[in-house]
Amino acid sequence: MRFVRAIVGVAGLSLVLVMLTAPAVHAIRVPETLSHRAPVTAAPVVPDFPVDYVGVLWEQTGHPDDHAADATHAAVRFCHDGTWGPWTTLIRDGAPGTGLWASGLVSGDGAEAYQVRGLPMGVRSPRTVAFNTTDGPMRTTGLQTGGAAATSACVSRAEWGADESLRSREAPDFFDAQVITLHHTATSNDDPDPAGTVRAIYEYHTVDNGWRDIGYNYLVSEDGRVFEGRWSGELGDTWDPLGTNPDTYSQACAAGGSGADFAHESTSGDALVARGAHVAGFNTGNLGVALVGSFNDRGRYKGEPTAAAVSAAEQLLAELAERHTIDPEGAVDYVNDETSVTVQAISGHRDYNATECPGDRLYALLPEIRSAVAALLGPADSPPEVSITSPVDGAVLGGTVAVTADAADDRGVAAVTFAVDAVPVGTDTDGSDGWSVPWDTTTVPDGVHTVTAQATDTVGQVASDTVGIEVANAAGPGTTLHVDDLDGIATSQGRSWTASVTASVAASDGGSVIGTTVTGAWSTGDEAACTASANGTCTVALPDLTKRVPFVEFVVTGVLPSDPSAAYDPAGNTDPDGDSDGTTIRVAKP
Repeated sequence: MRFVRAIVGVAGLSLVLVMLTAPAVHAIRVPETLSHRAPVTAAPVVPDFPVDYVGVLWEQTGHPDDHAADATHAAVRFCHDGTWGPWTTLIRDGAPGTGLWASGLVSGDGAEAYQVRGLPMGVRSPRTVAFNTTDGPMRTTGLQTGGAAATSACVSRAEWGADESLRSREAPDFFDAQVITLHHTATSNDDPDPAGTVRAIYEYHTVDNGWRDIGYNYLVSEDGRVFEGRWSGELGDTWDPLGTNPDTYSQACAAGGSGADFAHESTSGDALVARGAHVAGFNTGNLGVALVGSFNDRGRYKGEPTAAAVSAAEQLLAELAERHTIDPEGAVDYVNDETSVTVQAISGHRDYNATECPGDRLYALLPEIRSAVAALLGPADSPPEVSITSPVDGAVLGGTVAVTADAADDRGVAAVTFAVDAVPVGTDTDGSDGWSVPWDTTTVPDGVHTVTAQATDTVGQVASDTVGIEVANAAGPGTTLHVDDLDGIATSQGRSWTASVTASVAASDGGSVIGTTVTGAWSTGDEAACTASANGTCTVALPDLTKRVPFVEFVVTGVLPSDPSAAYDPAGNTDPDGDSDGTTIRVAKP
């Protein structure tokens, strides 16, 4: 997974300069999060620090939806320099399970006090928590190599300042990814300190909501940075509960990372994902991506998500969709434990729970976001293409021959299987040196047959090509083979050159010479061999000759027929164009 894909080039430059100075290593230091918790009363609450955020929670019977309507009257206001501001309606966070109602965090903008009113009747233990993420004592959260987090496209937990002592010591639950859900954090827009906001959400989710960790798998700031959410640190099969082993830390882009280890058990393409806590009752295999801000049509906090945030989210969603084979424009029969629901593969929080999240304005963008993600992924995977290159249609064959094919696919070819008359004769699963298998034509009777090559791509799609050939292994008596012509050519490659010799072979009875092997030796001591194609020719080459070598010679040492009843007759070697004696040819440097 990569959140930044950049190729930088300068026209005309042929020299690349590499800075050899080791990158600086510096400590990551962030303010400690200050928190103050108090029961809800009619009186204002005055913490001993400026209030950056406030959350309101209470216990209740039944599901949080039971008080959803009543909770719309709950509100908070803040006091700045002795003056009280307007009441801000509380918006339910939406993720807590049965028995807990929790608001999203409301920005206090450094308030000296706050007050809460309008709680529903019958709630139990109403309480508030205030956070300050800017004025606490500085603490070290890790070491960073490279640039500062402010320039990083992906920001690790250590960079945004996660206090790893707060989260659960239990290992995360990992599952196959099924769907992706978009959220907003319902915090203020034009956020000057998104890392501080993430720290406040982290402590609120972990300590006050009682979850293992922050609920989201990823968060995206307004300037387009992707923040690591829920901890997934493992080292092989070893769980690092305290986060003390640096090898289990995710790497931010500023430290040379790619973000591939965020929210996943490893960086491999098929890695399982850590279960978050962002959609009540629907978290298994559900990747939660929250845009920092509030995108409602009403209330104190409202606005459009920034273009940078949407673009970064689309890139992230495309990376996740490709990694987990999720169709961004498709629907999914999503299964959470024993509960199943049909949803869009990329959905909003409100598609699962009764909540305003991810805000009307972000939710309205979901169709465009799905289309943009699909465009980033490119066209849907298509079947492979395959064509037989040897033997050619109508060829006459004998002995053991190579059956070859060209095969290609937009995602990759897994194997090419060759068959004669629908009976497999071999499968090539490598393809690094072309797709080919040897075939002993004596395993079938002389006569007309069909040769088929079937290519299979990496997702199981197949395509095939077929040619007709004739097998003729009953050679006439006294059939001999000879070199009919030798031609040499020299080509220059900068400070070196390559000598090539093309040999033409022929049969005394005019029969097919496909599969005939020509062997020989260069005057440098190098041996060479090639196998004749349908037109009876093949080529050997000697590369990387220095310009100090004025010429090389190639001598034919043998012609090995594919038909065991035929023989090589060196006395019959000829060369019509006179540049060799049919057996030896000289190739001069260019």
